[in-house]
Amino acid sequence: MFEQSFIDALADHLAPRVADAVVARMPESSAAPWMNFDGLCEYTQLPRGTLRKLVAEGTIPKHGNKSHVFYRDEVDRALLNYPRPSTRRAS
Repeated sequence: MFEQSFIDALADHLAPRVADAVVARMPESSAAPWMNFDGLCEYTQLPRGTLRKLVAEGTIPKHGNKSHVFYRDEVDRALLNYPRPSTRRAS
């Protein structure tokens, strides 16, 4: 129907306009980058015991003395490298 070069040129022309339109319609994030332990539990949806272990061993960095707070970007980086158990059952 159309030559591939035409389709590629059209895509190259439209891509920046589409990206700008998508970004303009995205809601601004109101989530603060810092969270307490309860916020960490809610954010990660991991069991409290698992999070306590990850914080205690230093996998998830903590800040503060008495009341620990956690920085969202550090939590994200830590969990990206955290091996998740397989949800598949062995046959």
